[in-house]
Amino acid sequence: SWACNPGSVRSGCRRSQTGIDAERVDGGKDFRGTVRWRSMIHLTKAQRSSRSRLMINPVRSLIVRADDAGSAPSANRAILAALRAGSVTAVGFMAPGRAFGDAVALLRDALDGIDVGVHATLNSEWDGARWGPLIGSQRVPSLVRLDGSFLPHPEATERTIVLVEAAEEIHAQITAVRAAGLRPSYLDAHMGFDRLPGLGEALTEIAAETGLRLVAQQPAALPVCCDFRDGSAYDLWLEAARA
Repeated sequence: SWACNPGSVRSGCRRSQTGIDAERVDGGKDFRGTVRWRSMIHLTKAQRSSRSRLMINPVRSLIVRADDAGSAPSANRAILAALRAGSVTAVGFMAPGRAFGDAVALLRDALDGIDVGVHATLNSEWDGARWGPLIGSQRVPSLVRLDGSFLPHPEATERTIVLVEAAEEIHAQITAVRAAGLRPSYLDAHMGFDRLPGLGEALTEIAAETGLRLVAQQPAALPVCCDFRDGSAYDLWLEAARA
């Protein structure tokens, strides 16, 4: 994950005419790198100011999303710490998560200026913490295991999914996030299930119907599946992401 704290070079991120310095935290090791953008250094101060006012400044923004709010109390506390440090610009809430209520209560007052998202969830990947559909497993049998929790990864979902059931559950999750008093602006997919046939189109329609911006969860070149409890699978995914 990328942690950027605008205004503080040491804690993460510094914006300038030429780019930002960012701290990467991966596998317990810290790496420091630099993301560079096109520079306006050849422009005069007046020209740069004028371009900024006209919203045509070529300097890009770095959007850092904290997903899985509601998945576990520990995840909620980590997201709160990142919000207080200024390290993230968006938070995605998982309405089916077992700690969703805790996430809303804990993070609500820290969301000023932060994009709130519905992190639509159709998979439950952990053995120790499982979650299932808000509308009940009997209404969406194609999405669940025998214990009523979601299937563990998108590949399993692809083999059984009924799109109408998935759409109904995603609508329920959006409704739940709004009913909690949050004001979501975007919709994305937990574990990148939007890469599955038909689900990308379904999410596009749902986003339009509910007035949310659809955000792609991962580049098309990355693999859709992976049970990240298997370290080798994560390494392969990470290698594809870096490429």
